[in-house]
Amino acid sequence: MANHKHLEAAEKLAGQQHGVVSREQAVAHGMSIPQIGYRLKRGYWLSVHHGVYRIRRMTANTERGRLHSAVKAGQLIAGPAAVAVGETAARLWGLQGLPPWRGEVVLAGKRSKTYAGARVRLHSWSIEENEIQRRNGVRITTIRRTLRDLMSTQGRDIAVSLVDSALNRQAVRGEHLLREVSATGGRQPDGRLRRSW
Repeated sequence: MANHKHLEAAEKLAGQQHGVVSREQAVAHGMSIPQIGYRLKRGYWLSVHHGVYRIRRMTANTERGRLHSAVKAGQLIAGPAAVAVGETAARLWGLQGLPPWRGEVVLAGKRSKTYAGARVRLHSWSIEENEIQRRNGVRITTIRRTLRDLMSTQGRDIAVSLVDSALNRQAVRGEHLLREVSATGGRQPDGRLRRSW
C-alpha cells in the first residue's frame, strides 16, 4: 500500500488536473510502480492510456467536467506542447453550435497521431505561442484562433452558429472576425466554406 503522504500528494496534483495524473507525476511525488499498480488493481485509479490515470473518486459528473478531464488526460498523453484546438477548444470556451460531444479530444502537437483507446486525435498544426492561453489548467487556442480553425474545417451552419455564440458572449469583435476569415486562406480543406463567407 502507498505511503499515505505520497498518495495524498499525487492525488492532490490529480485534483488540480481535473482528476488525472501521469505515472511520471505520481512517481515524482514518491509513489512506486507497484503502489500505482495496487491502486489500479483495486479500482481506485483507472487507466486512461498507458501511463495516464484517472482517480475514480474524482471522476466528473458533468459533461463539462468530463471534457476538462479528457483534455488534461490527452495533454498528459501527448506531452507538454499539446494544446486543445478546433471543436475541443470551442467546447472549452463554451461556444454553442457544435453537435453533441462524443468523448473525442482534438489537440495539436509536434506530430499527428491518434490515441484510439483514449479517444485523442493529435494534429501537427502550426500554432504560435500568442495563439495559446491557459484556462483552468489546460492549454487551449485563443478564441480568435479557435474560430479561425473552425471556419476552415466546419460547414457554414456550424461555423455561423459558433461565430454568433462568440459575438453574443462578447468574446470577440466583428472587425477581428473579418481578419480571421481572411487568415484562413492556406488552411481550407473545404473549398465551399470560403465562398459561403
